[in-house]
Amino acid sequence: MQSPAQYVSGNQLQRRDASRLLPPLLARLDCYGTVLGVDTSQAMVDFARRTYGTDRIQFQRADISSPTVAKVIGTTFDRIFSLFCLHWVQDQRLALKNIRDLLNTDGHAILIFLANNKIYEMYEKMSEYPRWQVFMRDWRSFVSPYQQEANPAQRFCHLAAKAGLSACRVTAPWCSFEFSTTEDLEAALTPVNPFVDRIPKEERHTFMAQCVQESTRRLF
Repeated sequence: MQSPAQYVSGNQLQRRDASRLLPPLLARLDCYGTVLGVDTSQAMVDFARRTYGTDRIQFQRADISSPTVAKVIGTTFDRIFSLFCLHWVQDQRLALKNIRDLLNTDGHAILIFLANNKIYEMYEKMSEYPRWQVFMRDWRSFVSPYQQEANPAQRFCHLAAKAGLSACRVTAPWCSFEFSTTEDLEAALTPVNPFVDRIPKEERHTFMAQCVQESTRRLF
């Protein structure tokens, strides 16, 4: 993600879901101490440091899908939170193993991510248009690993166990969100669309308008 400010202004869906899901989970845990936020995007890390950084809240570039991420971070944690990130990672087993390695013995993790979503169907359709095909040949690399799973919660439990994690509670609820306008939908889609930066600047508006059109066809 190269436009973190744009993401912050258009992430009402993510904020809604986090406000629904986190409070009952956090109520079970004691949270204290310092916080380290990590992301693979240096632009995101720099934005977070400028906007949210304090003595107790720090940020570092790291990749949870890297075999060396534990060494890069260099410490372990009592609590790990991952909000709307893990669906970007194709190697779920490695990511979950890394989370296990970064947790203290009695640590807990709260992981919230997309199992499946209509947006991935939109990527597939957009990749079929000759105009955009050259920019989207790797579209499958950006699809949630659980997109085709009939029981994503069960699959996740299996992978977590293989990684050495004990899953206390795993659910895959169906959720919907209503955007007031197509402009709001475009504002939400643009910063998380991995192909936008590949599109020539003079064609980006047309590309995103077509993404919105294809998304609405699948949502309604």
